[in-house]
Amino acid sequence: MRRILNVAVSHGWLLRNPFDAGESLIKPGDETPRERILTREEEERLLALCEGARKHLKAIIICALDTGMRRVRSSNSNGLTLILNRA
Repeated sequence: MRRILNVAVSHGWLLRNPFDAGESLIKPGDETPRERILTREEEERLLALCEGARKHLKAIIICALDTGMRRVRSSNSNGLTLILNRA
């Protein structure tokens, strides 16, 4: 989110980043680092699983891939977690 708002400011779409007004709730050093990024082949395999009963997940997965969304915690199990863990 931080990056999106900074890009919007640099393009003149926003006057300022609203998160720059105060102290950050999450410090970059406190964030959990990403372990790795899916390869193009892994992305294609994952999207290929979005057929039939899983068709509705395709848009969510594309959004997750394009924004760098992190894996959902296993304690919040849902259909998206299950399909990601099977791929």
